[in-house]
This record gives sequence, C-alpha cells and structure tokens, in this order.
Amino acid sequence: MEPQELETQEPSQELAEQAQAPQEPSPFDTSAETKELETLQNELAQSEAALEANFAKYASELITPELEDLFYEDKEQFFIKIAQMQNQFYQDNIASKQARAQELQGSINQKSLMGQIDQARAKFEQEASVDLNTLLQFYEDYIPNAAKAQLDQLQPYDFFKQLEQIYLSQNANPQGSQGGEKPPSRIAGNATPSANLDYNADLLPTERY
Repeated sequence: MEPQELETQEPSQELAEQAQAPQEPSPFDTSAETKELETLQNELAQSEAALEANFAKYASELITPELEDLFYEDKEQFFIKIAQMQNQFYQDNIASKQARAQELQGSINQKSLMGQIDQARAKFEQEASVDLNTLLQFYEDYIPNAAKAQLDQLQPYDFFKQLEQIYLSQNANPQGSQGGEKPPSRIAGNATPSANLDYNADLLPTERY
C-alpha cells in the first residue's frame, strides 16, 4: 500500500484577502491637499506672470460693436465696462484660486497639528499615570485661563506632561478639599510644578494663598 501524500495546507482565502486589503487612509493624511495646493500655486504663478497679456486677450474676445461705439460716444462708461471685465477676469483666474489655496493651506495645517496631537497622545498614554480624559476634564474645570494660555503654547506631548504634573501636584497637596477626593476649585499658589508657568495669573490676590 502506497503512503498517502500529505496535503499542503494553503493559507485561507480570507486571510489572503485580509493581507491584501488596502489600509484605511489616515484622517491626518494631507497628500491630496498638498498635491492640489502645489498645482494651484503653479497655476497662480503662471496667471500672475501673464496677467496683463491674458486679460488683453480675454477682453478683446468680449468687445462687441456696441462696446466699440461706446468708446466714441461715452469714454467714461466704456472704461467702466472694461474695469468690470478686468474685475471679473481677476476673480475667475486669480482671486478664486487664491481663496482655494488658502483653504487648502488651512486644512493642511489643521491636519498636521491634529496628527501631531494624536501621536503625542498615543505616546503619553503609554506612560501616563493619570487617565487622559481625567486630565482634560481637570484642564477645563480647574486651570485658570491665563495658565491655559501658557499651556496651549507648549508642544502637544509637553502639554500633556505638564498638565499631568499639575494634576499630580494638586492631588498630592490638595487645598480646600477633604482627603484629596478631588482637586481644589482653583489652582493654589504652592501647586505650581514649573517656575516657567504662572498658574495663578488670573486669580485674585486673596485666592492665591
């Protein structure tokens, strides 16, 4: 009796399809906006370089017999019509593209910032001793506005770390609360973990001590 050959097990079609499935695009990917912005910037540079010549060609194609007569009968109205043409030409060929370029640049900046924040959040959560949602709620409820303005100037990761330090400092030495159950209603003067930030900037003098 001949021995039976062992069947070679192939990966299942489902696993193969999963391996080949395209990855979901990142919500912070700016490649599409960047490509469109580069195209627009090139078009704008070309349009601005040949603005007068392009407008002359555009206007000459719109000159009607009536408009020609107006040149001899009422030069002021003739040049008003030409100015209106020029404004429309500029709006269609320059202004609208400039507005779109500004919109794209804003989107790119926002996505880049959000991507940096997301990376900083992920890094911080790997080593944090306090839940991030708790820290953000603490930021909203207990950090004075002047201190928020200073915290907001930090890089995203430094922002999370500094906020954690403030939170831990307040819970380690709570003022006005029993047993450290919750942070005080306002940041107290001796809770500042960094000499570079004034967390009491918008407190009344009587509230700082």
